[in-house]
Amino acid sequence: MAQNDHPHFMRISEVIATTGIPKSSIYAKLSDTNDEFPRPRRLGPRSVAWMSDEVYNWMRSRVAT
Repeated sequence: MAQNDHPHFMRISEVIATTGIPKSSIYAKLSDTNDEFPRPRRLGPRSVAWMSDEVYNWMRSRVAT
């Protein structure tokens, strides 16, 4: 079964482990309006997470280019 068959919320530590991109680079990508890196979802007042299927789709798009 593929990782994204069951989409789930990924916290920053899981995004880092999955993509291999450092935390500072992830947040730099988020501040760049032209970057296509997935945006996190707000889960609460002090909590955000990424959708796993969006992260995996972004990774696939990097391989294709």
